[in-house]
Amino acid sequence: MSREIEKQQELDRREKTLQRLIADYGLKGKVGMKKSPIHGVGMFAEKDYKVGDIVVALKPYSYISQLDVRCDGCFLLFPMKLSKCSGCNFINYCSKECQQKMWPLHKLECASIKEYINCFKQQERVEENLLHILLIARTINIATLGCQNGGSLALIHNLCDPTEDLDVEENKLIVKKYLEFAQQVRNFLKDSKKPESEFDALVIKIFSNYTQDNETMTLTPILSLFNHSCNGNTILTSPNNMMYLLAQKEIKKGEEITYPYVYSDNKRVRYEILKSRGAICTCQVCDSVVKTGSQDTYYRCHGCNQRVDIRYRSTKDHTMVGRCLGCQKEYSASELKHKGDVIKSNIAERFKSAPVEIKKLFLTLYFEHFHPLHLYLIYLDFKDIYSLDDPNIFKRIELQVLHHYGPICDLALHYFGKIILEREKENRKDRIYAHFINLRRPAREVFKNIFLSPIFWDNNLEELKKKGIYNSSNILTEPDKYFDKTLL
Repeated sequence: MSREIEKQQELDRREKTLQRLIADYGLKGKVGMKKSPIHGVGMFAEKDYKVGDIVVALKPYSYISQLDVRCDGCFLLFPMKLSKCSGCNFINYCSKECQQKMWPLHKLECASIKEYINCFKQQERVEENLLHILLIARTINIATLGCQNGGSLALIHNLCDPTEDLDVEENKLIVKKYLEFAQQVRNFLKDSKKPESEFDALVIKIFSNYTQDNETMTLTPILSLFNHSCNGNTILTSPNNMMYLLAQKEIKKGEEITYPYVYSDNKRVRYEILKSRGAICTCQVCDSVVKTGSQDTYYRCHGCNQRVDIRYRSTKDHTMVGRCLGCQKEYSASELKHKGDVIKSNIAERFKSAPVEIKKLFLTLYFEHFHPLHLYLIYLDFKDIYSLDDPNIFKRIELQVLHHYGPICDLALHYFGKIILEREKENRKDRIYAHFINLRRPAREVFKNIFLSPIFWDNNLEELKKKGIYNSSNILTEPDKYFDKTLL
């Protein structure tokens, strides 16, 4: 029997098994599984969806939150108070009730967490590695507690092997990394009775199918049945310990449903994460990253103000250089990076406590070195940035968010909303106020069914129209001398 026939038979068997395993999750009439011309199998719409419709809503099967950010019990983000477990001094809770609720699961890991920290506390990235180990250990332990949220361990076992579609050399390197990690998980669990090969395969599938945002890693096996696309027709968001796929485009019945597996402001980082998890993307953007060696950096060309990216000198010469994408001028990659690191380090250490004139000087140095699309300003304290009331800052924030994440993202919803709210408090219904109301509307339309989002701002639009500023497409009438005017 040929390898292709065997592969097709295995695909058919897996499809039937997966259809049986997801039958009880209320997906019928919403989405269904069938063969995908690109991905083998995928999930397809069984009805039409409008922008903002909830395609699926699932509780994660397992999750672990970043420390000092969320309560591990109720998932509350930035609660008033977080207390660490007295046993492991690692997991956080906002209340005694949350700690008691999680104890049946946490008691299976508490001692191992403490032991792991004591053994590896001198090594780098201990916390990050432990969070990954915990997600996998919890996924295995949760099965013993009978949890069926968002899928099951049997469903995970039947997911695709992420290394199947990689070439031989990539396969060897990635499998080696997975197997080393699987051994760490085995040591953490201590009493795993699964055969080694079966255990390793399970760890690989868990590790390659979790999703991560800035605060939480979650595993929702049913979501793994939806295929990746950098330009997906849905977007994944996870408020209040729920995983939502929301339609960000009109979806017709019979159309395959996809979403981006990785959200990152750096396209090179996104591609490398996808590759490490077996989800090779061949979209135009990812293909360009591979061919040019682009590091997706954003420095400013001193000649024409356009973007300088660190990438291969040419397709034949893989020396990394800074190259202006406008005039093609070449820069030293190491010098660009060093100067940029110094500027951002000074801002991180001194910006918040500096007087206004020094804050402006810091930002001038930043504008001089970095291209306007370099995503950074949103990471500074909002009140410090807003208080400078500079259209050059507001325009850069707008361009950075829209370029890296698009108009439909949490940042557009919440950060733009903060600017609007401050303007509202100051009773400044001006050009900037109107501009950000309009910029925010696409995101609000998508997220309207899950986030309580102020819509009263839209009631002011008639007043803004009378002032002639409703459709103000450009809030930057006098760009500073470092601004790339091709962006206007």
